[in-house]
Amino acid sequence: MKVVLLCIAIQLAINLDSLCQGYSFEFIDFRNGLSQSCGNAIVKQNGYLWFGTQDGLNRYDGTRIHVYGSSTYPVIQSNYINALVPQDAQMLWVGTTQGLYKLNTELDTLTQILPDQIHHVKRLYVDSHKNIWTTSQNDTLKVINPKIDRCRTIPEFNEERVIGFSEYDGLLFIATDTKLFSYDSQDEFLTEIPIPSENNHKFEYSTSFTIDAKGIFWIGTFGNGIIRFTYQSGTLSTLDHFTSANTSLEIDEISAISQDAQKNMWIGTRSASMFIFKDGQWIVVNDNLQNKSKYIKGYIFCFYHDDQGITWIGTDGDGIGKYDPQTIKFNTILPQYYPDYDIEKGECIFHIAGNNNKVYFAIKDVCLTGYDERTKSITTYTDLHPYYLNNHPRQILIDSSGIYIGSDKGVRIFDPKSNAYAKASSFDKYIYTICLVNDQLWTGGTEGLQLLNKSDLTPIPLDPIDPLRAISKYLIRILYRDRKGNVWIGTTGQGLFHYTPSTQVVREINKNKDFDCKSIRCFHESEKCMYIGTDCGYYKINDSFDIDLKVSTANGLPNNVVYSIEQSIRSGLWIGSNAGLTYISEDLQKIKTYTISDGIPGNEFNTNASYRSDSGILYFGGMKGITSFDETLLKPNTYRSYLKIAELRVEDVPLHPSDWLKDSSVTLSYTQKRLNIKLSVSNYANCQNNYCLYKLDGINDWTRVPTSNELTFTGLAYGKYTLTIRGFNNDDYECINKASLQILIPPPFWKSKWFYGLLIVLPLALIYAWKSKELKAREKELRYKNEIQNIRNLALRSQMNPHFIFNCMSAIEYLMISGSKEKAHQYLNKFSRLMRNTLHFTSYEVVTLNEELNHLNLYVSLENLRYNNEIKMTTIIEEPVDPDTLFVPPLLLQPIVENCFKHSFSATSTHPEININISMAERYCVISITDNGRGYNPSTNSVSDAKEKSYGLAITRQRLQLYGDKANVKTHFEISNIEGPNRHGAQIVISIEQ
Repeated sequence: MKVVLLCIAIQLAINLDSLCQGYSFEFIDFRNGLSQSCGNAIVKQNGYLWFGTQDGLNRYDGTRIHVYGSSTYPVIQSNYINALVPQDAQMLWVGTTQGLYKLNTELDTLTQILPDQIHHVKRLYVDSHKNIWTTSQNDTLKVINPKIDRCRTIPEFNEERVIGFSEYDGLLFIATDTKLFSYDSQDEFLTEIPIPSENNHKFEYSTSFTIDAKGIFWIGTFGNGIIRFTYQSGTLSTLDHFTSANTSLEIDEISAISQDAQKNMWIGTRSASMFIFKDGQWIVVNDNLQNKSKYIKGYIFCFYHDDQGITWIGTDGDGIGKYDPQTIKFNTILPQYYPDYDIEKGECIFHIAGNNNKVYFAIKDVCLTGYDERTKSITTYTDLHPYYLNNHPRQILIDSSGIYIGSDKGVRIFDPKSNAYAKASSFDKYIYTICLVNDQLWTGGTEGLQLLNKSDLTPIPLDPIDPLRAISKYLIRILYRDRKGNVWIGTTGQGLFHYTPSTQVVREINKNKDFDCKSIRCFHESEKCMYIGTDCGYYKINDSFDIDLKVSTANGLPNNVVYSIEQSIRSGLWIGSNAGLTYISEDLQKIKTYTISDGIPGNEFNTNASYRSDSGILYFGGMKGITSFDETLLKPNTYRSYLKIAELRVEDVPLHPSDWLKDSSVTLSYTQKRLNIKLSVSNYANCQNNYCLYKLDGINDWTRVPTSNELTFTGLAYGKYTLTIRGFNNDDYECINKASLQILIPPPFWKSKWFYGLLIVLPLALIYAWKSKELKAREKELRYKNEIQNIRNLALRSQMNPHFIFNCMSAIEYLMISGSKEKAHQYLNKFSRLMRNTLHFTSYEVVTLNEELNHLNLYVSLENLRYNNEIKMTTIIEEPVDPDTLFVPPLLLQPIVENCFKHSFSATSTHPEININISMAERYCVISITDNGRGYNPSTNSVSDAKEKSYGLAITRQRLQLYGDKANVKTHFEISNIEGPNRHGAQIVISIEQ
């Protein structure tokens, strides 16, 4: 039974038409940072891709994703993004379930549009007049003119679910799920277009709408496939109708229709099927069973075709799919030989050979497999012998007598004419490599070197004196017979050998000091030299066995393990390594490596698994199948992109663009040690290979920015720096612009020039200030002394008032005449004491309060002679005042009391009194002098209503102020009138800080 099943499987041919179209996809999903896997809307604007999902707005720069939502800045109230349209180079309109927003993508500022009128936005469209069309949850249709901030509801449109907008022949067409309308922007009028009667019922439940470049209307429906109409003079005519019944395609449930720049129509369905209508033919995009990981599996929401020719697909569950036409330069061949094919089985390719447009693959677990370049079909030749079934073919040798296959079971011969296996070797040694030398079949493997008869595959023993015996036990990985008939022998661990059959001479190339690698992988012979691929790079050896060149990672190779080498038609080599497929020019000036991101199935290739067919197609075998390509189709990516600084972070805190974008400068404090700069190159074809160079003036010359186009500077010294950045795409085409940033780091104040200047100027300034202060102090002291002396003279004159002296002398004279000699003697004694005290006090700056009060009592007793002792003066000293320890300016109180005698009391005054109260208030000595006279008259500065001015109080106030300045204490002098029932008079309060 097993043999029968195998027979059924023999020569199973697989048509690769859809495979060779090259429709494989990359995906952007949560693994890249996408906020959610449902792509509702896609647009390219300001150099970024913008993805609207059901959990936020995503900005993609080819490397990283930045998410805008309800918890980010700027805040969008709703995370559910339904629609996106660009207004201009910077402004992006964002439709959400909670309103319409306008995002300035340069400054990251967000504005909600008409929150009282527009709520749940379902679709957005910008027409050729830059008007914004929006539909809402309640199916109202509004048009916004951003230039004049005008919003208008279309009254003729009511409760119709809009499925799409498109423009043609100067009109805007609006399709709903049951109707079609045209809108004339000139007369602002909406007109319904009748649907042809034969398709009226089929038009119901339509889901998508567009008009192609030829003016054909495409209507996608739910259940009825695609209906196409022509339009003329307001009338639709049915063109054709595509369904699963008449196309044999799963094309009934349409979810999205779009046209790319090449005028191909992209069709998405709810069942994850995807098709392209090209030149009147349908191409099935999503049918590759051999690599499902690169194909879309979810419901398709939308398409977006950018200016690079890349198509972006919004899906339900797969995130954002990306079809990059640059990747179709490489075709992937993954043989499939069983109906229940295991995708992991048969991917490892050991060797490739061919002739006459037929290519043969030695594939792990798959035996011999043939590929016809003309029919693009694969045939697997299964060996029915149980012993050889599913063995591991390692190398293929094509000869006129048949195809020799070296495997882990020895050698097998296959006859391509009868498509049958003919002979097998009598030994089962593990064979890595085979070659024909003078009608002998040489094999190499784990058991070393073995020679076989070409005809019957019987072993040929080596002559005991044959120099090959010395190396016959080495692990031989690769054998190659060059054009001169000489044999190159590559080993694992023992190095490289050369054998000349005519002379039986074995040369050990490792003895050449410039050949320093022991593990050999492949050979490639050119007209002038031999290239040797090793685990240390590759070597170029001339006819004299000299090493002309060694190329390794030091020269730009992505990896030193060189598995395979093929000549390029562009004067260079193609290298298959552990890190992709590399083109390297002969002068080493151009090195370009292609990886998975460029469309090859895997980055790891296999030993000696490469081949150039007669048609010029190159084949490289690896761990993930066969990569084939026509190098004449490898066109460089010439798209001229823009370079942007996407984000600045200081100490890992992002800066708002308004803080640095306007002047392209950023200022750091000397304590901020970390500046992070994220860059964006607006080229999305093979965007993983975009790169940047930067130069920081005075620090470095042009240096490549690390992976992810992200620069980080730490610990920059203070100063002013100019950072210049250049961007390049994957084919080294430079961006249109350069980016620059001024970085200013002011020094700490103690290292600044002004601080050094201050250190010099400050001592001089201090000396100057000290000298100036000393001079001013002397001048002040001299001025103070002069003022004190003047005031003392004034005070003395006021104390020695001629009227007072005359009055005292007259009173004493009266007492003597009246016979009161003893009393006259007492008053004369008091008068003389008063004169001595006055002259004595004027030489002191302060006296005790007790001395001042005694002098005042002496003065009052003399002054009362004129008033017959009618004026009563009472002095009260409150605790804790000690009059012997408190000091006051001399003759301070006497001018105040004298003022009371002169001005407060008249001849009619009854019971005149002067009360002195002395107390302490915190640290102040407070002296209060009150009388019950006529009160204070500000106009005469005296306590009376006399017309003549009194200078005693003014002098006392001035003396008190000068005393305070001199003694550096606070003083106060206040005069007020006493008012109240049955009360009158004046009060003077003096406060002196102690």
